[in-house]
Amino acid sequence: KVLPMLEPEFLPGDVNRNGFVTSADARLVLRRAVGLEDYAVGSPEYLACDVNHDGFVTAADARLVLRAAVGLTKLS
Repeated sequence: KVLPMLEPEFLPGDVNRNGFVTSADARLVLRRAVGLEDYAVGSPEYLACDVNHDGFVTAADARLVLRAAVGLTKLS
């Protein structure tokens, strides 16, 4: 029996969950890093923000998302 593949709950860096990583996502990550957005720890949005997987959302994550948005970095 073949089981269907499940889509992940989030795409790393895609905070607004539109299927693309853009500068708008980097802005949302930065807003979360400075406390202007309140994504609950463990939520798909929070996990999409924490692209370096260190358990925190910081400006370093925003930088990586922005680099991914312009094709300089691939997020995993």
